[in-house]
Amino acid sequence: MGHPPSPVHISKAKDCMGVAFRVDGASIVIGTFGEWVSKEGGVELSMVLRVPKSLKVQTRADLSGSESVAQGKEDKKAIEAKGCYWYGPVAPGKDWTEVKSELDAKLTAKQS
Repeated sequence: MGHPPSPVHISKAKDCMGVAFRVDGASIVIGTFGEWVSKEGGVELSMVLRVPKSLKVQTRADLSGSESVAQGKEDKKAIEAKGCYWYGPVAPGKDWTEVKSELDAKLTAKQS
């Protein structure tokens, strides 16, 4: 969404956003990066996590979206990065490690 100078292919957009983690005591914290919002639109990321039932899972509002604490602190102005025009950070912040992910084009995660 928005008004980039050229179309952004979904495969390039995927390279500009993702999921990152950091260790916080005995917990692993997982957040998103690369999401952004403007008055014309934005991009958001959805993820599905599969964890054993024996693990306690907590959610926090500050771990996703354009204000995620996992976001890098790059200039929020539009930049050309990773082959596409992007309006937000394209990497996780300091002390966060990117999780390699793959596109679920067939939405198999929703089916299980």
